[in-house]
Amino acid sequence: LLSVLLMVLVDFFYLEVVIQLW
Repeated sequence: LLSVLLMVLVDFFYLEVVIQLW
């Protein structure tokens, strides 16, 4: 459960970074 939550958090963070780069 914790691993899944962490993975989702990392994915969201990565998406935010991509949006900032654009």
